[in-house]
Amino acid sequence: MELREIQLIELGKKLKDLRKQKGLSLTEVGKAVDLSHNFLSEVERGKKQPSLEKIRLLANLYEINEDELFGIIDQIPLRVQELIENDKHLQDILSEAQRKFRKDPEKLETITKKIIKIYQDFLDEE
Repeated sequence: MELREIQLIELGKKLKDLRKQKGLSLTEVGKAVDLSHNFLSEVERGKKQPSLEKIRLLANLYEINEDELFGIIDQIPLRVQELIENDKHLQDILSEAQRKFRKDPEKLETITKKIIKIYQDFLDEE
């Protein structure tokens, strides 16, 4: 089984657990985030991934930090992506890391995650 498949299964289990904790049906969740209950069922079974925006909506619905869900699928949380888009200095830092470590993808991934983690921590302190 590939990493992506494992991540989707883990995300699905987490979303199903959260839905059950809230006592919501697939239909109720679907209406709240504008997705069909069939699609949500496939998400909960690890067969499909909702868009990043829908993941954010699900996190809000379940009243959890979106980082929990984004972390499962190894994605940068949307709030951080949005801030990166608006912060030229941070873009430059990430671009420099990409340029410097492009021949070592593992090191690039580690460094990128650390930069983003520092940035997230900074934002959380504000």
